[in-house]
Amino acid sequence: IKSIIDNNKNIYENNKNYIIIIRKDALNKSYKELEDNLISLFNKLKEKANFEFQTIQNLPYVDCQKIKQNSDIVIGDITSGSYHLTDLESLSQGKPTFTYLDSRSQLTLTNLLGCSDLPFINTRLEEIDLPFLELLNDVSLQNEIGQFSRFWIEKYYNERNLVKFYEEEPRLKDYEVVLKNEFRYKDHCLSDSEEKLLSSMGKMMITILGA
Repeated sequence: IKSIIDNNKNIYENNKNYIIIIRKDALNKSYKELEDNLISLFNKLKEKANFEFQTIQNLPYVDCQKIKQNSDIVIGDITSGSYHLTDLESLSQGKPTFTYLDSRSQLTLTNLLGCSDLPFINTRLEEIDLPFLELLNDVSLQNEIGQFSRFWIEKYYNERNLVKFYEEEPRLKDYEVVLKNEFRYKDHCLSDSEEKLLSSMGKMMITILGA
């Protein structure tokens, strides 16, 4: 978590190139469908507004971060009702981030972090066009949401709060045991080069798994 905050400090500037980042996984059918639907939608929206959009996939982590840092708006997962590491990184960079959070995810985050407001622009794929166009045409609103996003990451989604929750919730210990036992019997599937890459990353990335 500290790496997310430290490595994604944003310079609060509007880059005026309106690059839109879409999270997707080519191996996951739902994300492939999301990508296709978004590309179709944004091509139609380009008839109404001046912007460029870009999807990212199969790029080195550092390159992905640079692309997001040069974007004005980030679109994460707007279909599943949950959030992902890329959404948190975008918030930490001070980017307005479209992500659909269902009621369970909202309740989990507010209870976990002790906050009443969330910085995600909570929007479904089916209804993103109007709020997207409104945000696109309002630079001051982009900056306001971006600054709150960074503030929220620093104040709430930090090591102190997350470690405290982990220590106070003994049920998470049981979940950790289940995960360890599950992966203990998985076939080894990483090559030597992949093993070296992972070991060299050190504390660069931390993955949090939630029930």
